[in-house]
Amino acid sequence: MVSKYRELVTHGTSRYPPFIVLANHVISQLDHNPESNICFCRNDPVLVRGSRAERKPDVAGVRYQSLKVSERSSVDNLMKDGLDGACFWWTELLSLNSFANSC
Repeated sequence: MVSKYRELVTHGTSRYPPFIVLANHVISQLDHNPESNICFCRNDPVLVRGSRAERKPDVAGVRYQSLKVSERSSVDNLMKDGLDGACFWWTELLSLNSFANSC
């Protein structure tokens, strides 16, 4: 998976789906607390609500509970297009990642 990520990825938004697949695979392989149920999904280009910071992290780590909102549950929202209509709040984020565009 790491090799595939490195081969396919050049810059920007093309990094999101392979990173999400890799991160979710790693989480699934760990001996972690089953109550946490952590999942990585795409956030960009949507602003995170709950502050005046107006930030839009590229990828967010959240609990599965945060994905129970129907607008957040599709593969397109979680990997390809970002959340549309049901943005995350800062209080829901466990982790966030931003990918710098390279030339």
